[in-house]
Amino acid sequence: MNVEIKVNRDTVHITSTTTVLSLLQKLRGEKLNGLAVAVNEKVIPRPQWEIMQLNQNDNVLIIQATQGG
Repeated sequence: MNVEIKVNRDTVHITSTTTVLSLLQKLRGEKLNGLAVAVNEKVIPRPQWEIMQLNQNDNVLIIQATQGG
């Protein structure tokens, strides 16, 4: 079954078994260093990415840390 979520304000269609980790891999490949993720305004610790499944109408925020000077 497909569900609809928001990722950084964009609508994304995923399967009902999609985890945070599988979503990140789909969107970013293996480039996961320096990422922070919040689902419905709650920060998700990296160890939970693999087990936390996303649900219909979830709001996912992906933040990439950057370096600057």
